[in-house]
Formats: sequence, structure tokens, C-alpha cells
Amino acid sequence: MYAPSIAKVHNQPHHSRAARLLLIVLTLWALAMIVPGLQRVFDSLDSFGLAVDSDGVITGVLAPFASSNDSPAASAGITPGDRIDLKSMRCNPADINTPRCASLLVLLGGLGETQAVLPHSQITLTIQAKSGAPPRTINLHSAPAPLTSAERLVLFADTVVGIVVIIIAFWLVWTRPSWMTWGLFFYVLWFNPGQSYTYYALLQRSPAAILAQEIAESLAQGAAFAGLLLFALRFPEDRTEPRWQKLQWAVPLLAAVITALTLANFASILGFPTERITEVTFLAGFAIDAAVLFILLARRRTLPPQEKQRMNWVVWGCAIGLPAYILAELCQSSDLITHLWGAAPSPPSSVFSIFPTASSPTSRRKRSGCAVWSASPFPSVTAQYWSRLASLSVFPSSSYTKSSRTWRKTFACPRGSGR
Repeated sequence: MYAPSIAKVHNQPHHSRAARLLLIVLTLWALAMIVPGLQRVFDSLDSFGLAVDSDGVITGVLAPFASSNDSPAASAGITPGDRIDLKSMRCNPADINTPRCASLLVLLGGLGETQAVLPHSQITLTIQAKSGAPPRTINLHSAPAPLTSAERLVLFADTVVGIVVIIIAFWLVWTRPSWMTWGLFFYVLWFNPGQSYTYYALLQRSPAAILAQEIAESLAQGAAFAGLLLFALRFPEDRTEPRWQKLQWAVPLLAAVITALTLANFASILGFPTERITEVTFLAGFAIDAAVLFILLARRRTLPPQEKQRMNWVVWGCAIGLPAYILAELCQSSDLITHLWGAAPSPPSSVFSIFPTASSPTSRRKRSGCAVWSASPFPSVTAQYWSRLASLSVFPSSSYTKSSRTWRKTFACPRGSGR
């Protein structure tokens, strides 16, 4: 039976100056990662046409260009299966500002397999051919990679929704500080529909800034999964039932493990192949999502009808939105799908018939199925629904009942928006 009188496991966070300062700093950092993305709505970034996994293996030399003639990597004779010589290009702590290290960070820093660079960028790579030929040094000059009108519209919607979701999460913690709202905030801080290509392109001017960002994002990813689990354990009344208390104590351990895995993945810049660590990290994300879904379903059985409805929104968001988001990130930052099935499976055609804004551009570019999925609006739209419904569900049921129509209208997801 649902017992509202159950004592809360921990003292609730309060409006201390330190907590508010932390909240403000984290919110500004989250916005700083996605707001610069509006630049791509009106202008474009460059690209080398290279996709590289965490082992240094080159997995693609075409996207985001329409043909090999437009891709600097393809024009230079680089082919999929060639490998970046990680050992000869590795970054040492004493020489991170060298051109060699800076070039490696452009490919492996932040966005994994996919990268974007500022106009007129240049990198120097040491390439090991898959044929076994001696390593060769190649200088690449970036080329413009403009977006289509449909992609610009999708990017604008992504960025605006990402900003709104972050501000809502900030406001919930500011006005209703609790472990539950903090958990949701840490989740939204990292998993939101905004895009950070421009942000990382700007960081490429300073290798030290990319290293600092990698440490920060490792902490953020660990906090995001821990926050999601904490939210699932305490929603909707911000209390944890006795049978889940031991699991709640394991939340910090989960954050530490995910942070360590994410940091270990970045050891590729030190010359170590880390693709398997990348894959394990993404699989851990799916496992956490499954665990959260199990917890929510188990806890839903003990709730009264009105609270069950609020729980249903969160369950659906967790069952659809987060896996779609993780799959998109998996396709963008790893080649696990290719390792498991030999080729990246194309998403169902019905997905693109529902969301046509990105299907035409991506299909014309003949990307792999995994790349199409990552570029499609479906993962972003589901992430938007999950973030909005979770944010809305935090409000007390009485408040929702009095203004349900207003909230539904306010949080309605625009059709066709997404990545």
C-alpha cells in the first residue's frame, strides 16, 4: 500500500548560498554548450569528412558531405578501415599544445566519431593504411558543410527546446529544492535535445579547454545517470520506500562508475585504444535505463490512481525517450552496432514517414542506417517528451488537476521538431 507518511531517507537540500551558486554555474554551463548551436541556423561549420572510433579506426570518409569529391578525407585518399596512429600522435601532459596533439583532439575530443570544426581549419594526421603500407602523414584542410533548410529548422527547434527544458529544471530546483528535483536537474543537464557542435568547435582553439571539458562532461554523465536513478526512487512525493533505501545508497557508487568509464574512454588521446570501453559505457546506459523502468513499474503498483497517472508519464518517457537518445549517441560516438551486426541497421521507414524533416537530406547523402538514426528527429523528439513530462510530473497532483489544460498546452511538443 502507498504510505504518504513514510519518513524521508535524508534531510532535504535547502537554499544555501553554495547550493544556489552551484545551480547557477551548472545551468550556465549547460546553456553554454547548446546556445552557440544557433550559429549553425544562420551559418555553417566546416568538416574534414572523417569519422573515427576510440580505437583510431576510420569508420567513414563521407558524411556530412554529399559526395566523396566534397570530402577532404576522401579526396586525400583516406579509406574506411585505415587507422589513426594513436601512439605516434598521443598527447603528453607536457606538450598538449603541440599541433600533433591538437589534431588528435579535434577528432577524438567531445563528440566521438563525429566532429565539426571552425572554417579554414587544418590538421595533420599520421595514417596507418589497412593494407599494411608504411604510415603516412596527411595534411587535411576543412571544407564547408552547410545544412539544408530543413536541418536548420530542426536545429533551431532542438536548441530552443533544449534551452526551455534546462530552464524548467533550474526553476524546479530553485523553487522546490529536493533530492528528486536535483536528480531531474542533473539528468536534464546532460541529456537534453540541444546540439553542441559549435561549442566543441570553439573549444578546439585550446587543447587544455578540451581536456577540461572532457573531465567536466565525465562528471556530468555520471551525475546524469545517478540523478535519473534518484528521481525514479523518490518520485512523486520525494521519498524513498524502505525496500528501496539500500539501492538509494548505491547512487553515488553508480555515478563514480559511469564517471570512471567515461574518463577511461578518453584515454585514447594518450595512445590507448578504448573503443570497447566506449561500448561498455553505452551498454551500461541501457542497463540503467532498464533498471529505472523496472523500479518505476514496481513502485507504480503501490500508488493511488491519481499518482499512477503521473507515474505513467515518466514510465513512457523512460521506456521510449531515453533509449532512443542513447541509441542516437551510440551511433554518433561508437561503432558498436557495426561490431554486433556487421552493418548498422536502418530504422523503420515508418519513423521517417512520421518525421519527414530529416529523412530526405539524410537519405540523399546515403549515410549508414545508424547515422541516419542519429541525424533523424526521432531521438530528439522522444527526449523532448521525456524531459517535459518528467518536469511536469514533479508538480503536486493537486496543482496539475487545477491547471491540466494549461500545462498540456504549454508543454505540447511541436510537430516535426527534433534532431
